[in-house]
Amino acid sequence: MSNTPPDTRPVAPGAPVRFPPGEMVLPSRTYDSEIFHELDEILASGECPEGRLEIESRESRLTCLIRASKPFLAGLLERDIYTQVPLIDLSIRASQLPDATCRLIKTDLPSVLMVAVHFTKRPALKGSTRLVDPLHVLNVLAKARQDAAIAFERNGFRTLLFLYGGKPARLYFGDPQEDPGHGELDERALLYAFAPSGPDTHVEVFTSLKLDHDPDADGSFLELADVARAAPAAEVFVRTVSGRQIRHRPFVPPHMIIGRDPTVDLFIDNLGVSRKHARLAWERGRFVIEDLGSANGTLVNGRSAKRQALSPSDKIQIGKFLLNIEEYTDLPAVMATMMVKTPIAAKAPKALYLLGRGADVEIERDLIIGKHTGVDVKARGLFVQSLHARISRGDDGRVRLTCFGNAKVQLNGLDIRTSPLKSGDRLSVGRSEYEVSDAPTAAG
Repeated sequence: MSNTPPDTRPVAPGAPVRFPPGEMVLPSRTYDSEIFHELDEILASGECPEGRLEIESRESRLTCLIRASKPFLAGLLERDIYTQVPLIDLSIRASQLPDATCRLIKTDLPSVLMVAVHFTKRPALKGSTRLVDPLHVLNVLAKARQDAAIAFERNGFRTLLFLYGGKPARLYFGDPQEDPGHGELDERALLYAFAPSGPDTHVEVFTSLKLDHDPDADGSFLELADVARAAPAAEVFVRTVSGRQIRHRPFVPPHMIIGRDPTVDLFIDNLGVSRKHARLAWERGRFVIEDLGSANGTLVNGRSAKRQALSPSDKIQIGKFLLNIEEYTDLPAVMATMMVKTPIAAKAPKALYLLGRGADVEIERDLIIGKHTGVDVKARGLFVQSLHARISRGDDGRVRLTCFGNAKVQLNGLDIRTSPLKSGDRLSVGRSEYEVSDAPTAAG
């Protein structure tokens, strides 16, 4: 038995005490991602085979359940509503909780499953004891031999009765003083539900206890954080087999299309390259190359690859060209931008151009604006980001500007992060000025 004191946190007024407190394995402390290493060590030691990690802010509580010394399932409690959170999103959601604290609590397996039901299921029936008769519910569940759970909540405390095959199997009182202390499990629960004093009891009935397996449940906390990390700042270089560089372009998540079509993200003008040859994507913490049914195929380290995760030293071959990815550890990671889908036009779109210092270019594919090497349009200024904004053109000819991360652009004198563009619009990116025009030069 651990000598660690139990979780004896005071109950905030109106905050339901929903689950057994358990033993505190890791006392409450300020949350940061560095704690994942310590958590993995605790789980590997067998000190907490079952339990829960709670990451809590003023308004939300993110909980990761532990089963067999591994992260098992996660959920978020906000405004008294539970939502399941994929384990792969755990570190991202935790980083979004302001001034969060965290603690690791050891419980038993039934308690873990008790919490898991609340994260993954919605009650089939709920209401006060004036509307819901718990005795009738118990009789129906017993007749159907149903695996189920009934939650009784009053005065901020929740009592849970679990049934397996329709028979009461486990009972937990949020407030132990409310336990009558005698009778069968169902009798004790009913005595609590129909206590003559106090307000009505709220009842929720869960008629399914089957839990869906999270695909990342067998990993460690550090592995979960790794697969969730944002794409690094990186560039894709295109070289001939002799080593001569012909093209380089920043990687913009979530993916880049490589091919001979001038509208793709990475354009290679060679007949040995299909129009849309391959897709380079950032997925689950690593780069992945996928052949798009090209005529000549895609090779990784000399072998044919339909879809393959890449390591930093891998060499990609498309036609007669070699591609490699170089990550820049001194630059911040790049979050994906939201693409806006537009309907296909019935006629060819009218040409538009971006005019300005070093930017007399037709907007016929994505244009990247920033100050990093390899961007399409280099902007000047102290606050210009390495990858600052993207100008995209849809099949119907509509053009939209979208900034990366928290970057902003002035459009006709107003700060914006995303907006459609049209001929005559003026853009300011740092100290650089641009104009959208339907003529290839300012003189028209």
